[in-house]
Amino acid sequence: MKKTDLLFTIAAMLICASECANAQSEHKALPILEHMVPSPVRSIIPAENPIHLAIKNKNAIFMPFLSTGNLRIAEACTLPGQGGVGPSGIWIETEHSPLTLREVEDLTIFCHAQGLVPVVRVKKNDVDLFKQILDLGALGVVIPQIRTAEDAARAVKSCLYPPEGNRPAGVGRASGFFTQFVPYKQVANQTMCVILMVETQDAVRNIDAICHSMRPGKDVLWIGPYDLSQDMGVAMDSKEHRMAIQTVESAAARNGVTLGGNASSLRDADAMYERGYRLFTYGDSPEAAVVKNSSSFFAQ
Repeated sequence: MKKTDLLFTIAAMLICASECANAQSEHKALPILEHMVPSPVRSIIPAENPIHLAIKNKNAIFMPFLSTGNLRIAEACTLPGQGGVGPSGIWIETEHSPLTLREVEDLTIFCHAQGLVPVVRVKKNDVDLFKQILDLGALGVVIPQIRTAEDAARAVKSCLYPPEGNRPAGVGRASGFFTQFVPYKQVANQTMCVILMVETQDAVRNIDAICHSMRPGKDVLWIGPYDLSQDMGVAMDSKEHRMAIQTVESAAARNGVTLGGNASSLRDADAMYERGYRLFTYGDSPEAAVVKNSSSFFAQ
């Protein structure tokens, strides 16, 4: 390189550095920044999952069961009732509903905007189904038909990044559309709640092994009483049915695992809470409520 070329290059670098320094100085000095109204937009993923806080503080989280993507209905379902008491999350149902992924995304965004916990039940224990739900920002993933310890381990690992699991990296809301993937990955496993469903005789027989695959204080064991009664071939609330549920509840207590389930009433939830339940669904789905309302009207 010629001497004149070298001097020209050095001069250009000094001018560029000076301009950058001036720009930074001007940016810091702009008085408008001192008068800006703070942005109301909250972080997509909270520092701690409210479900985990509820478990730690022995509180209860209640969620309406939502199988429609209509945000008007979502808002109506989550308004507080008398005394300001209301739900703190939404159970977004995809196993038994025609919800599309776009509708699940809309409901998840609604939950985050409202400070509610988005909990999504997937169709089956399949990592390809989890990936998109997790990347949307679900804080709880409900996985049905857990029968064995192997099923449980596969479900939990599919929701966690390596080395604890095998969740793949992807572009999505949870990571700020991949612009914040590194800081998100550092907290993602700790803020994820994996909810495993017990709804078969096999699950009851393997319940201790299933619990050993879960993370105490992080994951939840959810009892599905209707499917359990069908799989057992016994009536709901029969002696055999009650004994099976008690077996699951006892195993959860032994292994420090939190329980979840549906409460038919607040009194029912109160009794369940004493048995270790912290996560509850309640009430009818909007569709069932409409049908019951119509049926009741014409039954007069």
